[in-house]
Amino acid sequence: MVVITLKRNQYYAERTFGEFFVNNDLVCLSLEDAVRSGAESNGKIAGRTAIPAGRYKVNLSWSNRFGKMYLEILNVVNFTGIRIHSGNVENDTDGCLLTGTKRVGNSVIGSKIAQKKLESVVLTAFINDPDRQIWIDVIDTQKPVA
Repeated sequence: MVVITLKRNQYYAERTFGEFFVNNDLVCLSLEDAVRSGAESNGKIAGRTAIPAGRYKVNLSWSNRFGKMYLEILNVVNFTGIRIHSGNVENDTDGCLLTGTKRVGNSVIGSKIAQKKLESVVLTAFINDPDRQIWIDVIDTQKPVA
C-alpha cells in the first residue's frame, strides 16, 4: 500500500499550507482552500473549503478539464473530482490540492516541478506495491482558524 500523507501546518482565513509525504518521506509542499470549522460534518464546499481530515482512497483518473491523468481523491462527502495538481494560489484550485517546492507569501512556487516529483514518487511506489493501492491521510496538525 502506498500512503500519501498531507500534514496541514499553516492555517489562514483563505488558504491552508502543508507538506506532502509519501511513505514518510517529504516530497513537496501543498496549498489548498481554507480548513473551516464544521467542514467535517457538512462535507466540502467547492472552491471554499479544504477536504475534511481523514483517510481517502486515491486513484489515477482522466481529467477532462486538464486533458491528462491525475491523482484523484475519492469518497469525499458530497464532492467528486478532487485532484492533486499544479497551481500557485488558492484561486488556482476549485477545491483541489496544489503542489509546490517553496512557499512565497500567500502562494507556492515550483508547482509543476513539485507535481511531477510527487507523481513520479507515487507511481514508482505504486508499481512496486503488490496491493496496487494508493491512500491519502489528511492530517490537521493544529486547530483551524475559521
